Amino acid sequence: VATLCGDGWFEVGAMAALYQFGSARDQQAAAQAVEGQIDVAVVATLVKWAFSASRPGADETARHWFTGSFGDSSFASGHAMSAFSTAAILGHAYQAEWLAFPLAALVAYSRVYNQAHWPADTIAGAGLGTLIGYTVVALHAQAAAQEPAIRFTAVPLDNGAQVVVSWRY
Repeated sequence: VATLCGDGWFEVGAMAALYQFGSARDQQAAAQAVEGQIDVAVVATLVKWAFSASRPGADETARHWFTGSFGDSSFASGHAMSAFSTAAILGHAYQAEWLAFPLAALVAYSRVYNQAHWPADTIAGAGLGTLIGYTVVALHAQAAAQEPAIRFTAVPLDNGAQVVVSWRY
């Protein structure tokens, strides 16, 4: 069950339901979490391609890097990356990092327990996922704090009003 919770498609489906049935705050958190999942998909694909590392099932005694086999690359864990990205975003949105990160850690542990990843894979995935999640949160906070690029202001006059257009460049 924990492994399923780290599957990106599962998380996107859960966020779609949260967006559909939730409040404005829930919708914002869900949209950011889906954005995080898209970022995770890109980063995980690039990292797996770059390192092309073998999984534990391929050879129980040794880790093989740069095998050239992209199809079943182990490093870094996409499930852990996905879970930790969502934990960072939702944990921040609901001030519940104390709950979100231990649940994400269960996903990472399940990947090692099921011999789908080496411990280093899940640690790297957790780090990258956390970085992705908090980056999404920070970029949205920065965008919300900025003034709009174009602003229209009505200025009252004695005999009417005028509209002032200002823009930031």
